[in-house]
Amino acid sequence: LAEDEAVRFLQTNPKRYWDLIVAADMLIYLGDLSPLFSALAPRLPEKGLFCCTTELATEADSWTLLPNGRYGHSRAYIRALAGMHNLRLVSLETINIRKEAGEWVQGALWLMEKFG
Repeated sequence: LAEDEAVRFLQTNPKRYWDLIVAADMLIYLGDLSPLFSALAPRLPEKGLFCCTTELATEADSWTLLPNGRYGHSRAYIRALAGMHNLRLVSLETINIRKEAGEWVQGALWLMEKFG
């Protein structure tokens, strides 16, 4: 477990690979996820896993700032990023990711596996 800015940590940490990278309720604070995917993909070995949660944006948007001040990402955007970085979708579920003002916030739980 480490506390750092995610992209910087992935780019500068001397550990070469992680079998599993988890970003739970974190991507909501990032708009453009390209730098994150570019930094994490080389750190996963073949069959390494990336698990993350997102709030959902409409499919018309890649990502957008939502009224709650957090970012939402479309399924198409995440799928495209995964494909560009040799990650294949293993599982995608719509889930309640947290409670906000007593109400559940719906989002997505992604599991991707590195190939190639």
